[in-house]
Amino acid sequence: MIKTQEQFRHEVIQSIKTMFPEWKTEPKEEFAISINANGRDGRMNLHNLYNEVQLQREPKQVLIQYFLSEFAKVIGNTENRLDNWEVVKNRISLVVRRFL
Repeated sequence: MIKTQEQFRHEVIQSIKTMFPEWKTEPKEEFAISINANGRDGRMNLHNLYNEVQLQREPKQVLIQYFLSEFAKVIGNTENRLDNWEVVKNRISLVVRRFL
């Protein structure tokens, strides 16, 4: 189990570097990270994912990878839609709700 939020944020960033090496990430205040994926800027709050990892018996890496995969689907779908990134990025929080 991860003891601190900072350790968890570091692990999520490392997972992003492994799964999506083309994404650029950096830590942000309020337990979040910024992501530039395919030229689109977004922000990922980590509170819900952190709490889910603390509560579940499944390995945390499985949960992190699932969350990142869902985030990537949302970003990927924007390329094939008429919505612009400003509209779609507000829907990313739904990934967290559906995940929980």
